[in-house]
Amino acid sequence: MKADIEVAVEDSEQNASLSKNQRKKLEKRMRLQASRTEKRKEEKQRKKNRRAEQLAAGIEIPPPKRWKKMEASNCAIQVAVDMSFDHLMSDKDLAKALHQLQFCYSVNRRAENPLQFHITGLSGRCAAEMERKAGNGYSNWDAHRHEQRYLEVFARTNVVYLSSESPNVLSRLDAGAVYVIGGLVDHNQHKVRWRHLRAASDAIFFLLAFL
Repeated sequence: MKADIEVAVEDSEQNASLSKNQRKKLEKRMRLQASRTEKRKEEKQRKKNRRAEQLAAGIEIPPPKRWKKMEASNCAIQVAVDMSFDHLMSDKDLAKALHQLQFCYSVNRRAENPLQFHITGLSGRCAAEMERKAGNGYSNWDAHRHEQRYLEVFARTNVVYLSSESPNVLSRLDAGAVYVIGGLVDHNQHKVRWRHLRAASDAIFFLLAFL
């Protein structure tokens, strides 16, 4: 495994010159990814073994739960996560943002009637990182993916951009609206820039009372 990681690092250096510190970070990240992949394989095998033991013991195994797909959902509410801020995040913060995105998707996927889940601005580093993590199932997500930013996907008049700093409170959901959540993890590093982006945007900022 270590040899494979070193080869992968050397391949990446053909496209970009890496400093010693960057090389160490890349090797660490690849080792963690390889470890997660191996653990998932082991867990999958353990589940397979447990199922075989239960069948051999005559234990009835309930069928796996089938989650409802968005197209079959009775919920027409649209929510979009704006992932166009990857250029403002460090690798560590981008990983955290993707983890939160995965959590949001997971909650929606298991809902009795999942809402219409969109991911916009999915390009650049964000798209590359999600592609690299394809082993986590990203490639099979039941979600609408868009390389374009939200205003290129949805009508401007339908966009409601949610912000924790907004003085406005939205008390109900409109099926004709698209509620956009900023996919930015920055620990206040870009607070001023974020306010500038918010002021320059033509979208309306609201905060859902139950968020």
